[in-house]
Order: sequence, then C-alpha cells, then structure tokens
Amino acid sequence: MKRILIMIAVLVGMGGAGVAQAQSNNAQVVKETKKELNENRASLKAAKKAAAKKARELKDEVLHQQSVQAMQNKEFVLEAEQVFFKNGDFAWVQQNTNFISVQGDQSVVQLALSNINPGPNGIGGITLEGNITGYNLKTDSKGNTFLQMQVFGTSLSATVFITLYNNSQQAHATVSPDFNNNNIDFTGEVIPYGQSNVFKGQTTY
Repeated sequence: MKRILIMIAVLVGMGGAGVAQAQSNNAQVVKETKKELNENRASLKAAKKAAAKKARELKDEVLHQQSVQAMQNKEFVLEAEQVFFKNGDFAWVQQNTNFISVQGDQSVVQLALSNINPGPNGIGGITLEGNITGYNLKTDSKGNTFLQMQVFGTSLSATVFITLYNNSQQAHATVSPDFNNNNIDFTGEVIPYGQSNVFKGQTTY
C-alpha cells in the first residue's frame, strides 16, 4: 500500500511539473508572438513613412521641373510670401499682389504692402512693368536654377536675380534698381504663368 501511495505521489508530481512546463512554454510562445507582432507593426510603420517621404519627393521633383520649364519658356510667376528690405525689415505679404511675372519678353515686378494707403499703383505699393533684356538662365551642379534679367519700364529699370532651389518650387529673388541701391528681396514659389491668379495694379514705372 505504501508503495502504491509513493507511486501515485510521483505521478502527481510529474503531472504537475508537466503542467507547469506547458504553462511556461505557452507563456514563452505568447511573449514571442507579441514581440513579433510589435516588430511587424514597427516595420509596417517605417515602410509607410518611407513610402510617404518618397511620394513627397517625387511630387516636389515634378513641381520643380514644371517651374524650371516655365522659366525656360518665359511663362512664370514668382508669388511672394515675404518681402525683405535693405534695412533688415521684412513683411509677410499677399501672394496675389506681390510678385514677379514673366510672359514672353514682358515682366511685371509689383510690391503692395498697405491696405490703407493705395500708393502709386492703387493697391498699396509700386508696379514696374516693362521689356526684358539679357535673360540669362542656368542650372548648377546641385540642381539650383539661376535667372538674371533686366526689366526696363517707362521711368525705371531694374536688374532681377532669381534662384529656384533644387527639388522645390521655393525661390528667392532680388530686385536691384539700376539708379539706386535700395534692393528688395522676395521669397515665394515659382509657378507656371497659367496657374497664377495675381492681380496687377496701375503701372507706375
């Protein structure tokens, strides 16, 4: 009888150990499964992020090429977001009234800062409109495109420098009057002429 009880105790102990081992194995499987799921989620998130970045880069490249083509065709507008002055001051401005446009051999350079004082052009600033000469366009090894041109109005002329940055429509322009050094800088986007909705005030120069 005693021997039977000992055998039963051994079997029960072995059974308990087996259950404990099975539970331990199950816990390990669950842990590894959770880890794998987390790794898969992280990989999927990274893949989505990379795909979104690539899509943005492709879109930027397409828009950039449109801007370059528009500059080559002499059919573009730089719509300004900010204007900088010689003394270091700057202003956020409306894109549809602050711009540099080129259409064929004609250019308009317009500044409109005040909604209160109509100014010479009737919309708060000045408007230079005239013929273009010396239209020089080039692209450097980094993909940045540079334009230099002269604009001759009825009573004022200016040299205009525009830099269109690589893989972007973002650009910087400097307008340098030929008879003084009161340069004005514009930052904004270069877009094809037909996509712009700029409003030109009264020509003042």
